[in-house]
Amino acid sequence: MADSNDIPPSKPAGLGRILSRRQSMAEPTAPAASAPASHGHGAAPLQRMFAQAHAPEALLHAFAQGMSSLPGELGDLGRLLQSAYERQEWERYGRLLRQLIDKYIRTIELEPAHGGNGEAERLRDMLRNTLGAVLSSLLQQAPELETQARRMGEELRGWRSGQSLEPVEQHLRELCHQVGVRNDVLHEQHDLLLNLFDLLLQNIAELIDGGSWLHGQIGNVRQMLAGPLDRTSLERTRNDLREVIYRQGVLKQGIDESKAAMRDLMVDFVEQVDGMASQTGEYHDRIASYAVAVRQARSLADLGQLLQSVLQDTARLQSQALRARDRLSSARAEALAAEQRVQQLERELEEAGSQLRTDPLTGALNRRGLQELLADAMGAARAPLGIAMLDLDHFSQTKADYGHAGGDHA
Repeated sequence: MADSNDIPPSKPAGLGRILSRRQSMAEPTAPAASAPASHGHGAAPLQRMFAQAHAPEALLHAFAQGMSSLPGELGDLGRLLQSAYERQEWERYGRLLRQLIDKYIRTIELEPAHGGNGEAERLRDMLRNTLGAVLSSLLQQAPELETQARRMGEELRGWRSGQSLEPVEQHLRELCHQVGVRNDVLHEQHDLLLNLFDLLLQNIAELIDGGSWLHGQIGNVRQMLAGPLDRTSLERTRNDLREVIYRQGVLKQGIDESKAAMRDLMVDFVEQVDGMASQTGEYHDRIASYAVAVRQARSLADLGQLLQSVLQDTARLQSQALRARDRLSSARAEALAAEQRVQQLERELEEAGSQLRTDPLTGALNRRGLQELLADAMGAARAPLGIAMLDLDHFSQTKADYGHAGGDHA
């Protein structure tokens, strides 16, 4: 036990305040025992009592008296200390002091100095990081808002606990309002772009033939745009369209080659017809010259030579006509074959456009995918195959309760 010079007079009063605060949070257990409250023992008498205690025993007596003036369990403990002091039972007094320390003093949680300031600074740093790093990166398409967010982050960097928050609150409220307005504008632009894209697809669908292979792709994309857009459905639709576009590119190349071959045949045919027409004109001119020569012939030998020339020219014209007929028949057959090839490739293109086995929105099997899966299952089954069908009633109510995402997941 230290002497009186080591204990300042205000120390016991401070301990009394700590114990009083600790006891005020506890439930009073002995109302009758707490009668000797601190009405007769204020802080000043207690300080005088400790100031007059110049010996260890007097100090222990003063401490016991001060404890007995407290309410509740602390007062009971003080009276036990008084009893131990009166009987000079110092071991018991020591045990009671250890009980006081273990049960009360060790459990007191003193607030660290400037603890609130540390929490305020942590909150300030988190808000500054949110504004200066996170929010500013999301506002790159709005330079004025990005600059304002960074400026607010720098403003928060210089804020200290105890300073007024009104300027920061006003600037933050203004920034939140502008971000909300910007978000509404972006949503409107997003909806307008989707509507514009859908109108463009609708216009293309109306311009092309009803049996065109483009209808399948346009229908899938428009169906995806009509529902909620998410990364998974977009990537799935993009990958499926890439595969279909590759196949369509290969088939389109075949169509172009068939059309080019048919065009070459038609050019060659026109050239042959033109050549035959010019040769026919020459034949008519030669026949006219033969007619003049016949009228001027003076002997049978001259007539025989003219007849031989006429027969040769006629045979030559007949041979050319036969060759032209054969070329015409061949060109007609090749044109028909090319046309059939084009029609076949267009049918394959249309089938390729409907090769998607899954729904672009939900990823579930569509009719084609279900038919293929059923055909594979029936082909691989070695025993009677059972098929179960699940029918969801009031599916619109399911979407109303759980949203489009919940309905698609179901």
